[in-house]
Amino acid sequence: MRYQEGDIVVPFSLDSPYLTGGEYDDVPDLPIDPSYLRYLGCDEKYLTAGASAMDMGLVRKELAAVFHDTTARMIRYDRDAFTDKWSSALPGMDTVGETIATVSRCQLQKLEKYFKLEDYFNKHFAIYFTPYTEDKRAAADDDGRAIGRYIYRHWLWMHRTSLHCKWPPFHRHHFMARATKFVDRRIGPDCWNLEQCLVTDLPYVLAFHRSVCDSAAACEDDIKPQRQWTRADKRNPDPKLRNPNFAPRLSQQPLSYRQHGFQLGHIFRSLFMVVDGCHSHTPKEDYRLKPAKPEFKNFEHDEWEADWRVSGFKVVLVRTGDDHHLSAPVSFQPLFDSGRTLPLERDDDCRGENAVRVRLDHALEFVEYLVRREEEALPHLREAAEALEHELDQVCEQWVERVLHHAAEVGLDNIGYTWQAIRRARARLNGEAFDLEQMAPEWELLRHWYPGGT
Repeated sequence: MRYQEGDIVVPFSLDSPYLTGGEYDDVPDLPIDPSYLRYLGCDEKYLTAGASAMDMGLVRKELAAVFHDTTARMIRYDRDAFTDKWSSALPGMDTVGETIATVSRCQLQKLEKYFKLEDYFNKHFAIYFTPYTEDKRAAADDDGRAIGRYIYRHWLWMHRTSLHCKWPPFHRHHFMARATKFVDRRIGPDCWNLEQCLVTDLPYVLAFHRSVCDSAAACEDDIKPQRQWTRADKRNPDPKLRNPNFAPRLSQQPLSYRQHGFQLGHIFRSLFMVVDGCHSHTPKEDYRLKPAKPEFKNFEHDEWEADWRVSGFKVVLVRTGDDHHLSAPVSFQPLFDSGRTLPLERDDDCRGENAVRVRLDHALEFVEYLVRREEEALPHLREAAEALEHELDQVCEQWVERVLHHAAEVGLDNIGYTWQAIRRARARLNGEAFDLEQMAPEWELLRHWYPGGT
């Protein structure tokens, strides 16, 4: 997929996913035409609102929101960067066909043909999709897609509402989770219909997770390949002197992954999630037990129903015991005390304090609690989070300044981004929204990957 936003063309590097405000770059713009206005679902009473007597501080805030919205949209809709990791069963989520629960450093580097080593770094926890029973195999792919959409939305909300009250850091491949699906693809000559899932109990997944963590950590001091996307620029014929399409630009010197800011997440070793298909979909007739509000429109009702269904998926959280680097050991006691644990429904050796089954929304809240606890307890984690925020704020401010500088030359109402920001600011002053994305961003949808329903 190639998603185009003005002069922004994806694919792009998750090392540096934000709109650039560089000296030699064109100002990204939005079309102002009737078809685009219909797509936005604009409130017509604000269409004629001009820039006169407008508080530029409010316009700056709306432009900053557009800056972050654009990144969130591109990451959600770009297949290489995110979507294929979740929305496809094979070869989407990274698949593993090993018969032993070990992955050496050499094997991990060889798997670069399927995914990047960076995919393991800067994630809070891992999710392993293990085989469903035969009667639920058909639902496995749909469940994986739904969980991916739910986690993406939670990642956005987690930072904006409770963790830092800001947008999450997408640069340097930061994300909430890393997904892996266990499947044996060696049955038949590349015939997907002859796949046979591996039998993977929790001790197997635990050994695999530890092995992957050790191998990935061993690669942290390896030299990171440069994958910066650059725009052809006649003024700078030397590729090394061209500005990248996106920011922040990483150092061009040969540095290690760690020096570039890539390493295993702080709690990644200590906890992982298993999706095994034990959750059962709520029967259709049971939806009546919690009816939607009468004023809901069909689209809103569908989203509400999807939220209710996916949040109730039953998943397994497993603590690895590798938590000596944490401020305190991982304990599931808060989940027991709050009555959130469910019957484990497994015959594995991992039980009680080492593995619990909970709803998906409760599992993500528990991970969020651990992240917050560690940042509050350990100064170096707070400093690292603040450094990411500062870097992001700088890139955002550069882009906003670049847009406003150009708007001063041609007029605020003649640039799509400032045109939209002015009208959003006026609507917000009245406690209203100018367009649908200001209320319900399409990249937070749960029912589909794309607004068209695919």
